[in-house]
Amino acid sequence: MDSKTGQNRQFLLLGLALFCLLLSPAWSQELLLEDRPVPINGAWQVLNPDIEITSIEQALQRTDSDWQPIDNPAGSVGMTEGAHWLKLSLNNRSDIQRWYIVFNNRGINHVSGWWLTPEGIIDTFTIGAARPYEDSRHLPLPQLNTPLPDTNGQSLVLLVKIEHVGYLDVNGRLYPAEQAMIEFRQDGMIEWLFYGIYIAFLTLHLGLFLSSRDLSHLGYVAFVGSAFLFFLYAEGYTYSLFRYSSSLAYLIGQSSIALISISSAFFTLTYLSLNRSRARWLMYAIMILGASFIAGRMVSKAFPILPLGSLLAILTFVVIPLISLHQHRHQQSPYALSFFLAWSLWSLLTAIVTLATFGVIRADVSMLWIYLKIAFAAHNLVLTWSVGLRMRELFNSRKQARAESEAKSNLIAQVSHEIRTPMNGIIGTSQLLEAHLHGKEAHHLNDVIFHSGTTLLTIINDLLDLSRLETGRIRLRPEPVDLRKLMGQVFQILNSQIKQKKLQYELTVSDHVPDWVELDPVRLRQVLLNIVGNAIKYTDQGQVRMTADYRHPSLSIQIDDTGRGIPETHLKSLFQPYVQVRQDAEEERKGTGLGLHIAQSLVDLMEGHLSLESTEGQGTTVQLLVPTRIVDPPFTDKEPSQAAEVRTLRILIADDNPVNRTVLTGLLKRLGHQVTETCDGTQVVSEYFEHFEQYDVILMDCEMPQMDGFTATRKIREIEVAKHVSPIPILAVTAHSLETYGDEILASGMDGHLSKPVTLDALATALQAL
Repeated sequence: MDSKTGQNRQFLLLGLALFCLLLSPAWSQELLLEDRPVPINGAWQVLNPDIEITSIEQALQRTDSDWQPIDNPAGSVGMTEGAHWLKLSLNNRSDIQRWYIVFNNRGINHVSGWWLTPEGIIDTFTIGAARPYEDSRHLPLPQLNTPLPDTNGQSLVLLVKIEHVGYLDVNGRLYPAEQAMIEFRQDGMIEWLFYGIYIAFLTLHLGLFLSSRDLSHLGYVAFVGSAFLFFLYAEGYTYSLFRYSSSLAYLIGQSSIALISISSAFFTLTYLSLNRSRARWLMYAIMILGASFIAGRMVSKAFPILPLGSLLAILTFVVIPLISLHQHRHQQSPYALSFFLAWSLWSLLTAIVTLATFGVIRADVSMLWIYLKIAFAAHNLVLTWSVGLRMRELFNSRKQARAESEAKSNLIAQVSHEIRTPMNGIIGTSQLLEAHLHGKEAHHLNDVIFHSGTTLLTIINDLLDLSRLETGRIRLRPEPVDLRKLMGQVFQILNSQIKQKKLQYELTVSDHVPDWVELDPVRLRQVLLNIVGNAIKYTDQGQVRMTADYRHPSLSIQIDDTGRGIPETHLKSLFQPYVQVRQDAEEERKGTGLGLHIAQSLVDLMEGHLSLESTEGQGTTVQLLVPTRIVDPPFTDKEPSQAAEVRTLRILIADDNPVNRTVLTGLLKRLGHQVTETCDGTQVVSEYFEHFEQYDVILMDCEMPQMDGFTATRKIREIEVAKHVSPIPILAVTAHSLETYGDEILASGMDGHLSKPVTLDALATALQAL
């Protein structure tokens, strides 16, 4: 009996509370629903936050003095944490029965609502960003929305309990259902136009990054992408994208605030190429702080990433314009000035919105939000224009650098050509002189001349290769190669150095290595000569070993030595140009320090990989991996016995330089051949026209007065067609490299190439190959 009496008393008190609530002045300030949307921003009344309320029953018992109009006409409560009770009075006098209340703030965590009439609670609802997506959006809108109950013209009171962490506003509208959908389509078109513009910006700069590999474009993509995520979060689209995981939507959205600071700092760092240590470290500090905020939020949902991230954003957007202005003043950079202008407007609006959100200044955040999006659009347009300026400046700088590099390369090539001609005389004469000397001392002095000449030639070749690699002039010429023969040639070429240092050498080729593969033999030989040459150079005792294996699809070559090794502190710089490892400052330099750099560059050109490991005092191991494919041996119409047969050739020489003719004639006679000399292209054509049947080979200089070697070769080929005779082998003998004249040599009809200075071995090999 007592229990029943208590329940009756509760119902009586609840009814009395409802009656008092409905008779309160708030009820008389009800919103009238007619035939158009009705704003609810300033119509809310909020319960005094000092009063602790835990249930709807307690809320209904509060007196009029406990409720007060919301302090902000835009419906802003400000930054909050916890629960707020609000109420709204309205009356539907229109013929439209189906109305919806729509909250513009799409990220409100949790809203519990009770619809009241004089008869009592007639309906309840629960919506919020933290709840399932469809349950909180009865109309297919990104905003939180729920229907009004049908009251047939009765007055209504909406009592809500809002639980939220972060910025809270309760602005929104009461909509007839059809009009809500129409306005959403219109607003949605504008919003997605905004997002479409930024997707275009993202796509543009992502394409620029992929094509140029310029990190500033990646920084811009990261900045726009993180801002894009923030706008999606703030406008509720994140909850739609991750509708089955509101916690993930919160994590991404809240982290986007810190991501904006991180990406802004990275973009500034790369775009302005900050060299001043203070500015660089300030950007690094912002990135570290932002990353730590994101880590904190991932570890704990309670981490205050919103206030901390917002403060970091304000700091970032104050610092970046100042740095860019400082950069402009010191470097007079036009794109630094445009960068400053772009960031100034965006930073100012961001700071105002943030301060208004935290209640530091009074302003309508919803209106500021529109201005912020406009400022962001202007910011990106100015930045895009600035990026265009920067790209043009970088293009002009690179064009100028390329022109300077081309000029340097051409100068080195020209100097190389001019030096090779007298070097041909020095090295060639030294080889010829060897047969006429008597006495050990004379031979020793002649060896000094010969090896000094070849050392100078190596330096010239290294400088020329370096300039060609820098300007991209070296092209690979893959062809079938006998690997075992090529690797054997490397030790044959370096045999004298090995004997001089009394070292042991070992060549091991696995059975898995195919007989013939396709690659550029000249460049692979050059790489191996540089690596093995270095191993010999820095090994005073012990051995040098080269091991080859084949692991489809790559050829693996390893060079080991028992030399003095390389200190770990020098390993990273070893492949840089002009770097040599010396035990002390007094040690003599050995070479130019270009060998390993050129080897690394050539391996990169082959799309291979070069690695080095070394232990000081024990030795060094170099591992080379080069992609290749197995091929059949090249077809030859010569029988083996014929190919190996050594016979006297009748050779016609064309060269305008008498020293070159003397050297070539002497070397050819030492090889047992007969020689006829001519001094320009006209003479060689005339001689061949009259006595074509008397010659087996022509050695043709490329640059000669009156008629050059290319023109002479073409005329000789025309004579052969006219006389119906077989083409005579013609070898180009030139101080230019194969990269410089290679295509023109082959196009003119020549069959091969010999570089000056000409050595006896190279000449014999070339003639034997014909």
